[in-house]
Amino acid sequence: MTLVDEAIVSAVFSPQGAIITAVCTFVPIFIYLIYKFSIKEKSFEEVLEEQKRRSLEEELRQKSDKVKKEKKFKRSWAKKKEKVETEPISEAPQVEEKKEIPHIEIIEPVEVKTPKQKNKKSTNQNAENHVSEKPKKVEVAVVEKQEKKDESDKVKASGKSKADRESEKAKPQSKPTEAIKSKTEVTVEKSSVSTVQAVPVPATTSNKKKKKEHVEKEVAPLTVNKLLSLIKDADLDTEEIQNLIDILLNKQKDASGWTKRNDQLADTKRNLQEREQQLDLELKQNQAVVSKLKDLRDEYNLLKTKHSSLEKSSQEKINKQQQDIQSFTLRLKQVQEQCTAEKEKYSQLEKQVDQKVTAALKSVEEEKVKLEQKLSKIETESRSGVSKTELETIKKSREDLQKVHALLIDQHTQLVGTHKNELKNLNTQLADIKKQFEEVSAKNVVLLKDIQALNDIKTSLELSKKTLEEKLHNEEKRIAELEAQLIQSSGNTNVSQLQAELKSLRIENERLTEQLVSTKERVAGDGQEVIHQNGELNGKPQDSDLLKSLEDKEKQLKEKENLLHRLNEEIEIQKKKNNELREKNWKAMDALKVAEDSAKQQVKEIQEASDKKLSEYEQKLKSAGGSASSSSELSERLTKAEAELVKRLSDFNSEVEKSNKLSAEVEKLSADKKSAESRLAELEETVGNLKSEIKEYQLRTRECLQRIHPEVTIDSSLSHKSWVAEFEKQVDLAVQTTSSSSNELEYNKLKDLLEEKEKELSQKEKHFSQVLSETESTLQSLQLSAEEKEKKWEERLNEKEAQLKQLKAEKDSLSAEKEELQSTFQQMSQLEELQDKLKELQSTLESAENERSHAEQKYEEVHKNCINLRDQLENKEKQILELQKDKNSVKHLEQEVEDLKSKLDKEKKISKDFSSQMIRLNSLVKIGQDSLVAEQEMVKKLKSQLEAQQVAATNGGTAAPIQTPVAVEDASAKK
Repeated sequence: MTLVDEAIVSAVFSPQGAIITAVCTFVPIFIYLIYKFSIKEKSFEEVLEEQKRRSLEEELRQKSDKVKKEKKFKRSWAKKKEKVETEPISEAPQVEEKKEIPHIEIIEPVEVKTPKQKNKKSTNQNAENHVSEKPKKVEVAVVEKQEKKDESDKVKASGKSKADRESEKAKPQSKPTEAIKSKTEVTVEKSSVSTVQAVPVPATTSNKKKKKEHVEKEVAPLTVNKLLSLIKDADLDTEEIQNLIDILLNKQKDASGWTKRNDQLADTKRNLQEREQQLDLELKQNQAVVSKLKDLRDEYNLLKTKHSSLEKSSQEKINKQQQDIQSFTLRLKQVQEQCTAEKEKYSQLEKQVDQKVTAALKSVEEEKVKLEQKLSKIETESRSGVSKTELETIKKSREDLQKVHALLIDQHTQLVGTHKNELKNLNTQLADIKKQFEEVSAKNVVLLKDIQALNDIKTSLELSKKTLEEKLHNEEKRIAELEAQLIQSSGNTNVSQLQAELKSLRIENERLTEQLVSTKERVAGDGQEVIHQNGELNGKPQDSDLLKSLEDKEKQLKEKENLLHRLNEEIEIQKKKNNELREKNWKAMDALKVAEDSAKQQVKEIQEASDKKLSEYEQKLKSAGGSASSSSELSERLTKAEAELVKRLSDFNSEVEKSNKLSAEVEKLSADKKSAESRLAELEETVGNLKSEIKEYQLRTRECLQRIHPEVTIDSSLSHKSWVAEFEKQVDLAVQTTSSSSNELEYNKLKDLLEEKEKELSQKEKHFSQVLSETESTLQSLQLSAEEKEKKWEERLNEKEAQLKQLKAEKDSLSAEKEELQSTFQQMSQLEELQDKLKELQSTLESAENERSHAEQKYEEVHKNCINLRDQLENKEKQILELQKDKNSVKHLEQEVEDLKSKLDKEKKISKDFSSQMIRLNSLVKIGQDSLVAEQEMVKKLKSQLEAQQVAATNGGTAAPIQTPVAVEDASAKK
């Protein structure tokens, strides 16, 4: 332990410390009781006013006496220092103990009210000093509180010593005093000073003096806390106390914290401060709202750009796919037609081949029969005796028949080969069609993926849109609340100010427009003079700058006017839309009512009819006597009637559904028709626009040339090329007259520009002519290809007809040969040769029969091949049907694409409504900002009035209350 710690411990546990703690606990209680039952003093505000008045009177009257008072104050201060030095060292720990006693707090004014004393003279100074002791002690208490906080922070940073811990243990002894009300704290301090003055100072010892000398070396110079402790412990006169108060008041200057309880100035200040805080908060909120709106606008613009790009890309893809689908459908139709034509031709060829083969077989069989008959005749004749010459003729005829049979077989093989080649071509065409179909299916898959991606993007956009709408609703609510507050705070004065500002802005706009018109005329006149004098294109740089600035200003004005017009138009459009929606709702409601009424009437009619039938059946039952058989029949009839009624109702509902479906289909057809008409109209418009653009370019070139050379005049009725040629000739003549080099350079430049423009126009014309020529060439190529195909088919038909003619001629020749053979058989005479010939003929007949069997086998193979070809054709027909089904699926995809387009159009409309709402919010925010500015101006005016009243109050006399709208509102609220 150091010497300081030992001194602190000895001071705390000494009898003096115990006495001080007892005094600190019991004296406040005693003073509180005295204050409660006896003391009645002036209020804190009255004391402050009297002090201010006294200070002003003393400054005016006793300027000469101030020097003496200051000297007295210095002497008293020196005496205080001497007294402090003579006091024992035991007072230091007492001061440290008092530093942490928490019963001294910031003091509120006393509730006891006394009548105000105005213009009171300073005759009884003792009474006044007695009254003024209260604010003096209050000031001291406030300063003590602040300095205790500073010292506590320092002690926490450096670490508490043992003496501090012991003093903190002593704290709870003084904590019960914190429960005392703020009204009594002033009197507590007053009485504590008197008790501290009454405590006797003990005598010092030699050990304590040594400790004091050691402590003085370590102690820092004089601080505020020590000064306060010295002031508390010092015995001061009334004059010295007054001097201290004057010094502290002069140092403090602004006593904004010390205000009267029922002071209107203080109330207005507080209200103004609160209003200023509210206005600051509103401004911050408005700024936050504006920043959020900007962010939302940026997000909206980004989404809009993304949405537009996606729309464009999707539309382009859809258009390309539609074109591909149309081309594929056309190809499919062409292939189907070709297949049908080839099927017909193939069937005809098969029929012809079958007929030819059957005819040939019949002819061979007939010849065989005839030969057999001839052989039998020859045998009979040989028996009777036939010549050898007849046998030779028979051999020759047999060889001829063999040759004819070989020719027929060759022709049949050729026909089969041509048919196979045709089938191969068909297979290749079908393979190409399959490949194309696979490509189309792959593209459709890609399209489906794109559509799914677009749907995902659409969902994300809808979610973002919902979030943005929620944000907008929240911000609209905030803006509405702010507007309500602003409307409550601002009155007719703000409206009049805004109207005046609008009028001034309109006057300024008119003045600016007049200045712009005058400057335009002036610049135009200067430019014409310069052009006529020098023949130059460009004027002075100053004039060009002026023109640019004027054009910029005009553009700004036009943009603002356009914005106003757009806002008005959007408002009107929204009104119209609302009216149309209302009318549509009313019409829909009327239609629903009519439909419901008609349905109800039909149901009623059916029920009435059923009731009538039931009543008739009941009457019949009564008349019949109620036999069991008749009752069973009637019950059956009733069930049948009920079933019929149910059927009628179901038929009626089905008819209604059919009518709805038909109406929907009619609407779809009308929409398709409209879309086709719109596409045609767009194409026509593009052609017209291209023509109009060409004309505009030509007119611009003419105007440009005439501006450059206003002296040249040419007929406008001429064509563009002739007009340009004549213009060049006249310009050449004009250039020859002008000898200056500058004009020649300018002319060359202009000539180059004109040539470039002519080149551009010629390039565009060439481009359009190329496009037209390409389209014409494609059409011609299609026509040529169709004609070539027709020629090929005609050539094939001609070839086949020629083959048929050849076969007919060969048949005729064979018949003639047969007749000759019959004539020769009659002339045969030699039987021997005939017998040899018969043997040979028998062998040849056997070989012919073998060949016939071989030919029949070949015919069966050909027939099987034909059957296989038929099966292949049937498979191809099935494939074509599948292609048609896929085509239907493509149509379904087209319908889905149209639905997506309609959804995209709806989203566009919603985005437009969203942008109009954003514009409205911006206008509301601007109105709120203007009203806030007006309120800030009102606050400034009120501040100036308050400052004026404060100056009047300091000069003398009571200030009249300020009648402001804020004060009026507060008064009404208090009532």
